[in-house]
This record gives sequence, structure tokens and C-alpha cells, in this order.
Amino acid sequence: MGGGKLADGGTIAIDREIADTANGDQALFIPTASGDSEEYIESFRTIYEDRLAMDTDVLRLVEDNLGERRVCEAISSADLVYVGGGNTREMLETWGQYGVDNMLKEHKQNTVLSGLSAGAICWFEAGHSDSERFGSKADDWSYITLEALGLVKGIIFCPHYDSEDRREPFHRAMSEHPKMVGIGVEDRAALDIRDDSYRAISGDPNAGIYRVTTGSDTVKEEPVPQQDGFRSLNRLHSGGIRHG
Repeated sequence: MGGGKLADGGTIAIDREIADTANGDQALFIPTASGDSEEYIESFRTIYEDRLAMDTDVLRLVEDNLGERRVCEAISSADLVYVGGGNTREMLETWGQYGVDNMLKEHKQNTVLSGLSAGAICWFEAGHSDSERFGSKADDWSYITLEALGLVKGIIFCPHYDSEDRREPFHRAMSEHPKMVGIGVEDRAALDIRDDSYRAISGDPNAGIYRVTTGSDTVKEEPVPQQDGFRSLNRLHSGGIRHG
């Protein structure tokens, strides 16, 4: 997901799609990017446990000094992993210390991997991140491109594409990566990827997804149509994304 408020049910349509995709009822929340925010954890439980009737677990990596066995058991037993938003860079560094990054890669075939903002960036080859904002003085930071887990190759993911003034900075960032494809996802929209196929979905008819590429001093942005069925992921890389 590009963004949206989990707490007030603002992403519930997409959350329901995520829950329905899982082959079981065990949902694991990883709130590392938010510093293990208790408020965020309660929001997750309200949606995924109370409203979507899943059994929930939380992997606290910031507040708790967990052993490798606990981390491995939590990830391996999850039918669904949901990663929360926040500081992407801090999250990825913490994951590296615990080996969470490698464990998630090992279980990608049997688990629905999902998330919002930083929790969406992490699955792609790279992401457009505001991690410089955390701990910096106001106005003394800029967006950066962060290398992520790389489960989806060749794509730089940009969340909050319709908010936080990300659109133009993302276009500029893409000019430095001409061989990559940029995917900008607005709040309350999501990219659903299964194996080598994708579809664009939304919990809001006004929320969309855009493909961004760069050429000789130009930036091209085109909408990714929402659809019921799946299409080859190669279409996002090659540009053949329109209906017909």
C-alpha cells in the first residue's frame, strides 16, 4: 500500500484483500519502522484481529531484546506478514541485525507479505524514502533512494505519491536511475503481486498507481489501470500496461 490510516479503517478494503489472500489465520505485525509504537500495534490488532478475525502476533525488535529463535518462530508460523510504516532505513538496519531480512526472503513462498509505506518499500529492489527526516532538523533533509530486500526486481517504489510532496522529488530521483522503473502508489491504493503477475487495486476510486520512467531529459508518467484479473509483471517493466 502507498499509505492511508490503518487506525480508522481507512485502508480496510485493501486489508480485507490481504487477509483473504492468506492460506491461514495467523497474522504477524512487524512495527520496527515506527519504533514498535504501541498505538500502531493496537490499531493493527483492532483491524486484523477484531474486524478481520485473524490471530495476531507482534514482532517487537526495537523495545524487546529478542533471540533468533523467537524471531524465526514468529516469521515461520505466519500466514501473513504486515510491515508498518515509519523510518525505512532504521527498519532495514534493525532487520539486518536480527536476520529478519533473510528470514522473510526464505519464507516468501508460503507467506503473504504486505505493508504500508516503509512496509511496502521493503519488498522492492529500492524505495523513495523520507528516512532523512527522522532525527534531522526541520527543512534540513531530502528524499533518498534506499536499497531494499529486492523481492521485486527492477522497481523503485514510491509511497504517498499523492501526498507529502513526493511526486516531483520522485521524478528527479528516477532521472538518476534510467534503467529502473518507478512505481508511485497513492494513499489507499496498492499493488498486488503474485509470482510474476500483478494487479492494481484501491480502497478509494480516486486513489491510483503510476508508472514512472525517464529518458533523454524527460520523465514519463502513466497510470496503471485497476483491474480484476492479473497481468504479467513484465508489462510494468516494458510499459505495456494499458488495457486492450
